[in-house]
Amino acid sequence: MSNIYMPTPTDDLLKENAEKFYQFWNFPNCCMSIAGKHIRIVCPPNTGSLCFNYKEYFSTVLLADCKFVAIDVGSYGGEGDAGVYERSNLGQKINAGQMNFLAPTKLPGTELLQPYPYPQASSAAVATYNYRHCRARRTSENAFGILCQYFRIFFTPIAVKRLECVDNIIFVTCILHNMLRQSKIPCPDQITSSNPSLPVHSCMTLAP
Repeated sequence: MSNIYMPTPTDDLLKENAEKFYQFWNFPNCCMSIAGKHIRIVCPPNTGSLCFNYKEYFSTVLLADCKFVAIDVGSYGGEGDAGVYERSNLGQKINAGQMNFLAPTKLPGTELLQPYPYPQASSAAVATYNYRHCRARRTSENAFGILCQYFRIFFTPIAVKRLECVDNIIFVTCILHNMLRQSKIPCPDQITSSNPSLPVHSCMTLAP
């Protein structure tokens, strides 16, 4: 299912994402937003404080964007987001120029070429840029929130003995999240008269 609902990003997919970022968030030349999510877990045996994070609970880290174009699962909760990103396959590919981002294109209404992703220094006015950047980045936080609404297992610490099992649970739920979003099936707090409702009983069985 990962090949269907989380395929390797193509030029067409990245272009479609960039168009949506500009249309919905007024943020051009952006095809992904990345953020980390601490997933609560019961402390696995023999891990000491590796999974104990700064929020003072045990967790593993999900590094992802919205809609989950790419994810990195399994970093210890005690690591910071920057460290997780630097060591993740996703971060290493981006830093090494292996992510196959689109070629630089002109910003709307200008002759200024801007690459994907944005460099650290931006030519836009700082206040405007930061405002739009924060708005675009919210898509990742929205995805995490919707993921938790679909799968209530994330509302309590995941109680399994092996971290590999936690990684598999997170990976599978991200795939199912994409499948549900693509099928336009809303999470419980998004139900409308024009959309089919989520089978609540099936969702509830995922709780520990």
